[in-house]
Amino acid sequence: MVQISKWSMGFVALMILVGSYFAVPNALAPANMTGVAGTPKNPVTLGLDLQGGAYLVLGVEVTNARGDYLDGLRGFLARELFKEGIRARATLDNNVLTFRITRPEDFDPAARLIRTGRAEAAVETNKEARTISLTLGDDALANHVESLVSKTVEVVRRRVDGFGLTEPSIQRQGENRIVLQLPGIRDTESLKSGLLKTAKMEFRLVTDATAAATEEVPFDESISGNAGQQPLWLELDPIVTGEHLQDARLSYSQQDGQPQVFFRFDGRGASLFAETTANNVGRPFAIVLDDKIISAPTIRDAITGGQGVITGGFSTEQANELAVLLKSGALPAQINFLEERTVGASLGADSIQAGITACILGLIFVLVFMGAYYGLFGMFANIALITNLVLLLGALTAMGATLTLPGIAGIVLTVGMAVDANVLIFERIREVYRANELSVGKAIEKGYKEAISTILDANLTTLIAAILLFVFGSGPIRGFAVTLSLGILTSMFCALLLTRMLIGFWWSPNRKKLPIA
Repeated sequence: MVQISKWSMGFVALMILVGSYFAVPNALAPANMTGVAGTPKNPVTLGLDLQGGAYLVLGVEVTNARGDYLDGLRGFLARELFKEGIRARATLDNNVLTFRITRPEDFDPAARLIRTGRAEAAVETNKEARTISLTLGDDALANHVESLVSKTVEVVRRRVDGFGLTEPSIQRQGENRIVLQLPGIRDTESLKSGLLKTAKMEFRLVTDATAAATEEVPFDESISGNAGQQPLWLELDPIVTGEHLQDARLSYSQQDGQPQVFFRFDGRGASLFAETTANNVGRPFAIVLDDKIISAPTIRDAITGGQGVITGGFSTEQANELAVLLKSGALPAQINFLEERTVGASLGADSIQAGITACILGLIFVLVFMGAYYGLFGMFANIALITNLVLLLGALTAMGATLTLPGIAGIVLTVGMAVDANVLIFERIREVYRANELSVGKAIEKGYKEAISTILDANLTTLIAAILLFVFGSGPIRGFAVTLSLGILTSMFCALLLTRMLIGFWWSPNRKKLPIA
């Protein structure tokens, strides 16, 4: 039948209402939106090339990756040796990590343990000198650098998201570079400061120089810090590290209302913290951030809740920044800013105006052509085309997608492609009407039936291409792919359902002439 079901009409009406609901903010100025109850307040997000902002290129420092890897391995192996009662002194020189075993009888057990926990490093032993040396080969180094840069990208992403920036673009470039595009950002100093901080957090027991010298601590050396004016010696083996933090956020002290950072460990971290504090009641422990002691409270009782607070005379901004850094995790490698550019808003305004002009001109040409060539049915197609643009804009807004200059090009292309399906249908209706001398209703029904397979084939192949562009493309290409994909879906909806519904409203058994015959 020519007319579509009531269920289909209800679905079409619902989709148009929902699309219009989300598209409304793009038609009104933000100041006018405050008085419209129940309406979304935010229009579609504009990309860096449209609203201006900051373009940053970060370099991940990998020149010392070999030594840094061995230094981390040193700490792990030293802990394992200490747990087995094996005393050893570790040195790292010219990217060679060497353990000298103190007691001869411990050499073989130490060698077995180190071979088991050496990860990717190559091991050489000298039983006579009681030394075990570890080096990192080129292939292992390449794998380590790849992992290092990937982890750094994820930490940077979490930190940028934690600062509440709108639709940032964060992409890896080359071997060790990260590109940030931050729409709407003019002052990047606070962001750069937050990104540069390593945010390596550790909880360490406080010891003294005597214990360190007599090897009563897990390592053969200790690090010193400074809490106030009193220098402290800390055990190098941490109680727990920031890797076990599950949550960190700004809070305020119930006693004096001062800003502080609330933190909570995961299950493993809570267990380690509870066990260590239970065995060291009366001893102070230090909260260390980037090798600086924030505070050094004394353990009064076992801390079993797996949570606590960090105080340190913070301002609200400092406490919030610290919480963001801790929650995002420590940077696995140092980063440097290699390039910084600011894109002016005036360039974006010119791009928007040019895109709008292109859309309007394309829309006018298509509307005039369809109305002149297909008459009443052409007007139905024009209504569907305008609705298509509304639905596309509403979908972009609802998804929180970022509209870029290539995205505008995708919208302009959608305007040209949107009527393709209607043209195929109308031509097929005209063809079967003239060839078979069918009634108006039968011709419309058969035209839709025979054209639908061609429409689906053409649009689905284009949609697959757009999806591949989005998956494998980057930056501008993905912006184009998003609008093209959504444009294809909304165009098929309008051509196969909305236009047919309008024709169904027009048609009646009394119609004897086809407007496009």
